Amino acid sequence: MALRRVGGWRPFFWLAAAYNCVIGLGAFLAAEWGSAEAVNGVLIFGFGIIYALVAREPRRFAPALIAGIFGKAMVVAM
Repeated sequence: MALRRVGGWRPFFWLAAAYNCVIGLGAFLAAEWGSAEAVNGVLIFGFGIIYALVAREPRRFAPALIAGIFGKAMVVAM
């Protein structure tokens, strides 16, 4: 999975990283410890970390996007 033109994707993935980190942390902090909502918050935050890695070095970390694609596809499927 190669990102041919990297320049335009960096802001997109930085925005995705910020969004997931804010939403994930908020969901985690609002949930009861150990609940399904807390676990979801941690997972969303984890996707934010993946997106930040991709934003920082798109060519190197592009294969990690498979995790994000899989996660989004499963949410849609459910």
